[in-house]
Amino acid sequence: MDEVHACDDYMARLLEEVLHAHAQQGGSAILLTATLPHAMKRRLVAAYQRGRGLDAEPVDEQPAFPLATHCSGSEP
Repeated sequence: MDEVHACDDYMARLLEEVLHAHAQQGGSAILLTATLPHAMKRRLVAAYQRGRGLDAEPVDEQPAFPLATHCSGSEP
């Protein structure tokens, strides 16, 4: 999904739920953004981790872009 940062609150919550359900089924996802707020990044990573049956691990706050966050196993 591209331009993740551009969604409103409704779409952000919907994206969390879809990401969670997709992860529960063993899926992977690539989310692209130029300016994702850290709070939204934390929620999306946590939704994916919950879908995988993992405890949500804290996500490092790195304000610089470009940046890549990879979630595999329990740690982002």
